[in-house]
Amino acid sequence: MTALQTVTLGTAPSGTDGDTVRTANVKANANVAVLNTQATLSSSSPNAVRDLTAADMGKRVNFTPTAAGTVHLPKASDTGADQLVAVHNLATAYDITMAIATGSGDTAPTIVVVKPGEMLTWETDGVSAWRTIGRKKAFDEAVQGKLSVAGSLTVGGNSSATNYMVSGAAGSARQVLMQTGILNRFGLSISATAEGGSNAGSDFSIDRYSDAGVYVDSPIKVSRSTGASVFSQRPTFGTATPWDTANLALGQCRLSLSGSNLLLSRCDGSFITIGGVAYQIPAGGVTLAPTGAAAATLYYIYAYMSSGAMALAYSTSPPVQDAYGVYVATNNAAYTLVGMVYCQSAGSWSPAGSQYINLLSYFNRRSRFASQSTSGAAQVNTAWTNCGVLIWGDDAGISSFSGFGNTPSSGNTSIFNHQIDGSVYGNGSRFSNVNGGYAFPISSSISFGGASSGGSLSQGWHLVGCFGQNDGQIVTASIAQTVMVRG
Repeated sequence: MTALQTVTLGTAPSGTDGDTVRTANVKANANVAVLNTQATLSSSSPNAVRDLTAADMGKRVNFTPTAAGTVHLPKASDTGADQLVAVHNLATAYDITMAIATGSGDTAPTIVVVKPGEMLTWETDGVSAWRTIGRKKAFDEAVQGKLSVAGSLTVGGNSSATNYMVSGAAGSARQVLMQTGILNRFGLSISATAEGGSNAGSDFSIDRYSDAGVYVDSPIKVSRSTGASVFSQRPTFGTATPWDTANLALGQCRLSLSGSNLLLSRCDGSFITIGGVAYQIPAGGVTLAPTGAAAATLYYIYAYMSSGAMALAYSTSPPVQDAYGVYVATNNAAYTLVGMVYCQSAGSWSPAGSQYINLLSYFNRRSRFASQSTSGAAQVNTAWTNCGVLIWGDDAGISSFSGFGNTPSSGNTSIFNHQIDGSVYGNGSRFSNVNGGYAFPISSSISFGGASSGGSLSQGWHLVGCFGQNDGQIVTASIAQTVMVRG
């Protein structure tokens, strides 16, 4: 019998037609028997792990395992219907795994592992099934299976050290998901990468999901071994795009001449840093007219922002390097250097001829060539060629000339050297003619500029040419010169 019974009191006031005293006490004793097996009112403490028997029904059985072990439930048919048994694991480190009686064929309960500190309660139908109906733990709760919370979940504790922990075996994925309804939106994950020592494995990621709750990608990944973070998309800080090897925004541009105007256009990217912020250069570029430009004047060209629009300006103010490593105008850090131009004629950026390079781009420099050829006769020291070029202070140029000379009379000595800004530069060709009318070769090549081995020149405009010296007799020559600079 599994139900509690009531005593029949009979008709008041005497109740002579009710249960006898013996019958009433029999019912009471039967009720005690039911309670003894259907409510865990008493405890048993064998401590050492053992299998349960029918005699354990209605008890809280306390085990203190010294190693992980297995406890078998009694055969369901050896117990009564609706009978209960509870197992309390008093250990601090070892699991107890419950199992059905060997060979019984009973249906096992849904939760079978009793964690340290836990107490699980099971009931039986007295035929062939066991069911988990209760679980308690006083401290350090661990849920076996899924935990769903319909309302808010508050995690509290020591205000100086409140932790939310997701634990799993090494090499297993662990994740906290944020959902809209039942659809995933974002997740915080630990990868299933095996832990192989040296802090390797179990890397962290922030995961992104589609409207359908399907994984899209991991915008941020962090390696546990190196601490390095990988961004799948380039981040922004405020409105600024950071610099990196794929987006070095220092100066993805080039300054050139377009018609009568200067043109700053995109080159190897589309950004330029102005005032510490990366701005995108308009697709059509930015132009600057020569209005007001004075002749024989060196101008530096700067890019700046005006009411949200990029613009160019020319100035005689030389550049200096700012805190970001960008060259800016001396008197205005919001102006970024993009090039320089030597204005040969007032109101014009155009060069006066092919022997001049009067415009250089600061970014994305390329080789630029000026050339001049001449033939003639001279009896005194003569500048045969003269190319005018700009040069950056951190760069070098190359000049070379070649040709042939001839003196009608014997005994003439001729020297052909490079000349820069009126001063002889480097070692050239020297020829002493013993016999008149004898042709001799002319050639010389030098490097010049701030980064050259031949000596330094100031940044800016210079005249580089072929200078001939002789001892007063007539010399004829045919000479071609080429000068290369970068900008």
